[in-house]
Amino acid sequence: MSITDHPRATSTLRVHARRWLASLSAGLALTVVIGASASAQILEADFTGGTLTIKGPAPLFNQCCNGPFAGLTYRGPNVGGSFIFDQALIQPVGLINVPLPLGVGEDPLHLVLGEGPEALTFTAAMALPGTQAQVQYLNGVFNGFAYFSAFMYGGHEYQLDVQGRIWTIYDRANGVENLANFAASGYLDSGLSNVRPYVGTPVATPEPASFVLLATGLAGVFGVARRRRPS
Repeated sequence: MSITDHPRATSTLRVHARRWLASLSAGLALTVVIGASASAQILEADFTGGTLTIKGPAPLFNQCCNGPFAGLTYRGPNVGGSFIFDQALIQPVGLINVPLPLGVGEDPLHLVLGEGPEALTFTAAMALPGTQAQVQYLNGVFNGFAYFSAFMYGGHEYQLDVQGRIWTIYDRANGVENLANFAASGYLDSGLSNVRPYVGTPVATPEPASFVLLATGLAGVFGVARRRRPS
């Protein structure tokens, strides 16, 4: 007669199986709770800004206002957009740049300069190769972005630089930014509006701590089952 044929042994195995399933369920539930807690930190907010200066077209960059970006509305509050961010990464003190969460299921940055058909739209995916769009905080308060993007406009290449709350468009000839010739500049406001939980479809990425806790729980269950296994 095998050990599984013995009524007492069969009962013991059933108890161990129930305990193992209960522990596994608890571990999975804990993983879900931790994942939900992490997702709750992902927020979305709107920002605004405006245009300060518009220069003339190349090679007359020193002439004001009648340039290729005149449609941005000279000296107007005509900049805005939204971004997705991880609230858990914000530090209350100091100046920090935090990478935008590219794994949230959609592009985390939507930056619009100007209004109407001549408006320019930029996203995190348009950042220059080798750079990543980042959101900047100063003492826990939104302070703009660290963002660089090359783009074509009117048959000419330009580059948008956003450093903190200041954005600037430079001429970009032959793939090289020309800091001596800027075409437009402006600002971003420090205040955010409509801060809300991100309601998109985040990519399911359990945090490392979740895996550690689940693995620890499973290892403990297997250890107990092994010690109590009938000889």
